[in-house]
Amino acid sequence: MADQNENEFADELFAHSVRLVRSPKTTDQLMTLAKKRANDASIFDQHSPIFFAVEASNNGMDSYYTRMAPNSLRNFQADARTGVSFQDSQRTRELGLGGTLDAELIEDGDTMRLVADIYTLPGLSDLDAFIHRFRAGIARDVSIGFYGGKHLCAICNRSIWSWDCPHIPGVEYEVETRNDKGDVTSRRKQVAFAWVDG
Repeated sequence: MADQNENEFADELFAHSVRLVRSPKTTDQLMTLAKKRANDASIFDQHSPIFFAVEASNNGMDSYYTRMAPNSLRNFQADARTGVSFQDSQRTRELGLGGTLDAELIEDGDTMRLVADIYTLPGLSDLDAFIHRFRAGIARDVSIGFYGGKHLCAICNRSIWSWDCPHIPGVEYEVETRNDKGDVTSRRKQVAFAWVDG
């Protein structure tokens, strides 16, 4: 049944830590984006924003033996460009500490990385401690959330939550390659993992 569901995780929210990196944009470029995003840009006269960038996601294998599919990374990019909040942890029920301004999907061969520009404001409740930890290099990551989509097995392309998929992420299997006639042409070992798709 899970294979037939277009959005099997529509009601679930997954949180993931992201690494702080350097932004390729100048402070002036980021300020222009922040003013366009703000409902009242005069807030920046009272509180100068702090800008930084994060590697929000990539298509590398994580500790859960999942990888982000290209369409998931493009969804992250679109959301970051629209503007979403970020947390300093995975406590998703709390107000965000800041928001996204822009994002760039960087492709280098088979490697894909999503770098997002984010910002926060000093002088607001509970934010100064985070800003000081960030500036001192004590805080090294923040959290993004994602929802929806499927977890597709990299070996059989079925939902890993389906009874039809016999593979467990992190376990090594012998995988056969077959020709058009169904004859086995090669065998190889592959560690099962799930693509986070959509």
